Amino acid sequence: MPFVLTLPRLGNYGRRHNTLPVAWITSDVILKTQEAPIKCKLFAAQTFCAKITFDLDQLPEPHRLQLRDSLLTALSQDLIISSKIILVQLCLSLANLALQLPEWPTVVTNLIEKFGKDPKTVPVLLEFLTVFPQEIVGNLKIQISYDIIVQAMPSNSNVKWQDIKAPLFLMRTMGAKVDLKEDGVLPMIMDIIPRLPAHPKIQYATILVLCRYTEWTNLHPNGISFQLQYISSGFDQTSRSPSHEIVSGLCPAIAHIIAGLPAPQGAAAMSTICMPPVEGLHNIAARKQAPPSKLEGDLLPDCLKLMGEIWTVISEILEQYGSSIKLSDRICALIRRGLTFYGEACLPLIGSVLEEVTAGFEASGCSSYLWITSKIVAAFPERTDPNFLSAVQLAFERQSNRVFPLLNENNVSLLIVFF
Repeated sequence: MPFVLTLPRLGNYGRRHNTLPVAWITSDVILKTQEAPIKCKLFAAQTFCAKITFDLDQLPEPHRLQLRDSLLTALSQDLIISSKIILVQLCLSLANLALQLPEWPTVVTNLIEKFGKDPKTVPVLLEFLTVFPQEIVGNLKIQISYDIIVQAMPSNSNVKWQDIKAPLFLMRTMGAKVDLKEDGVLPMIMDIIPRLPAHPKIQYATILVLCRYTEWTNLHPNGISFQLQYISSGFDQTSRSPSHEIVSGLCPAIAHIIAGLPAPQGAAAMSTICMPPVEGLHNIAARKQAPPSKLEGDLLPDCLKLMGEIWTVISEILEQYGSSIKLSDRICALIRRGLTFYGEACLPLIGSVLEEVTAGFEASGCSSYLWITSKIVAAFPERTDPNFLSAVQLAFERQSNRVFPLLNENNVSLLIVFF
């Protein structure tokens, strides 16, 4: 069947293509080709707009000025000037690029000099001057998050943790797109972190924010000390703090940081990180208690009662429909999950379960009954009480008496199923 390039296929290809680094080259070639159809040029302009917004890190810094020059050249083409939609996309691309090019401080001046002298290119300048301020204003979301956090920190202690956690997660999402040289709002945010309420949910969100902004912290090392203290303070929480999960991932980075500090500061930072877990281990050792043999807490009586009620229904179904292969598979899988969930609480029912699955196997020969019998035995390997051992032995004998005649039939497929 010949391949037909339909619009849905073209759209899927475009979405996959736009995520690749080669999309930079493809879009540049299309824009520079005078004979390229207008739809192709629109595709290239939209690709540039998306790539500059989300994937500029794919482009090495020396090539970003070349990208700027390429966009300026494309904006001089008559076809692009006459197409409003392409013109808007390229102006948006250039505006987003300008916001991420600190080495291009004279953006507006250069655009006026290039496009403001010829009446034919003035529409380009006007369109750029329209979208550029909008992009600048739209880049203040971190300031908005900062304002939300500050407003959610009244002097009273009744502040809801949700009011602070939401903007923190918003900041975490924006972390990958923040200018690493940003010196306005981020330092203020880092300053208020120690004053955030000591709530585990807030601490979790805050530590994730700190992890997302590690590249920014690398250029602003004056905040490293308090960040280490904040992360290590998570061990003071009685609940399971995110610090327990995150510190193991941060340890290699922390080791590099400490290695670069002067000896006295490095020793102090290392003590800050290491002492909380060491003190926790010391407290555990000082208790001199025997290790717990099982998890704390028991199943509620209602749960145990429910288990018996469920098995009563399951056993009735087995008696009537146990010869169905599909149904026996599902029921045995359910019993397996019950063993996992209830554990030794299942023991009072094990005799009845073994009796039912053995009867089902004798009647149908379904291999799932053998499988669940093996799982029951494996679930209680250390049980030595006579009732359990007697039930297992009886099930083994009855199932063996059913298996051996079947093995004598020389049915290879049946042998494979059983084994």
